Formats: sequence, C-alpha cells, structure tokens
Amino acid sequence: MDLEDLKTRFKSKMRADLKDIDIVLKATPFLCREVCRMEEELANAEKRIQFLSEQLSKRMPPLQKEGERKGCKWKSEVDGKHNLFLVHMSGEFDYRTAKIATNQMLETIPHLQPECGILFDVCGISPGSDKKLIFHLRKTMHHLRQIGVKRIIYIPNPEMSALGYVFEEYSEKDGFKVHKSSSVSEARDALINMDRFLKA
Repeated sequence: MDLEDLKTRFKSKMRADLKDIDIVLKATPFLCREVCRMEEELANAEKRIQFLSEQLSKRMPPLQKEGERKGCKWKSEVDGKHNLFLVHMSGEFDYRTAKIATNQMLETIPHLQPECGILFDVCGISPGSDKKLIFHLRKTMHHLRQIGVKRIIYIPNPEMSALGYVFEEYSEKDGFKVHKSSSVSEARDALINMDRFLKA
C-alpha cells in the first residue's frame, strides 16, 4: 500500500466514492497500523521530552565516550531517540584497561531511560584478556540493571563464551530478553524494530 498515493487520492475528499471501495477496504488495515505506529512514536517522543526536561537543570555527561590504550579500543554511545546503549570493545584488556573502559561507559548511561535496549559488540575482545574484564563488565551490567533493561543483543566471541554469561545471567530474574547477533547493523535494527515485528 502506497501512503503517498492514498494521500493524493483522498486528502481533498470528505468521503470515498463507491468506485473506490476496493482501495478503501485494502487501505483501512494499513492505515490502522500506521496510526498505531505513529501513536507509539508520539508516546515515545513525549516520554523523551519529559525525560530531557527533567535533565535541563542537571549538567549532563556526553552521549558518547571512546578510548584506546595498549592496543585496546572501546566506544560507548547512547542513542537517545531509540533509548539504546551501544558498546564496542576490541583488543586484549588487562585489569587497568578494562577498568578505564567500563568506567567511561558508565559516564554515558545517565542519558538512558527505563526499558532501554543494549548492544554489546564483544567479538573483537582477545581471549588473552585478563579475567578481571568479566568483573568490570558485570559492574557495568549492574548499573544498567538499575536503570531497567528491556533487551540485550550481543555479538559474541566464540573463544570467550564466558562473556555471554555476563549478559545472560540476570535475564530470567530481571525479565529482560537476551539474543546473539552476527553483525552490529543487524543487532541495532533488531533492537529498534523488534517490538514492532512481534506485534505484526
């Protein structure tokens, strides 16, 4: 169904003609879905406006943090429009670099609202990383759980299966969903659109 075509046909009419009955019958379910989608977007936008209004009196941290040290790279960013927290980590982390990276990640999370979606891209983390990395990722997850997680998608490293447990261990208790993905773009699209797909 082409929304632009419907607008061209009917925007200046008060009611459809009898000859348009087939188009009207096909268009009604489509338009209902569009209205529901727009209502959901409006409700989310209103929640976001309220959240941002409450933050105006506060000095807010940056939406994005990234760093590099000793061959390790990390980046965390908040997509405020979709209420997503996106994390990318790669390299061989020792205790110090793991601590610095996760502390910087935590600086951005005040921008998140309850029922946020999270993407952890950890496929580039080296298996030689210090075991304390697990501790620091758990610390990050603890803070995110305090906000309220709705869904996590992570891109795993097959050689470091213990990293997946960090994201999955509280899912049943806290009621959030955890999924694996093979790419960042696929995971991000899934986080943005998953509820819509489930309703369809």
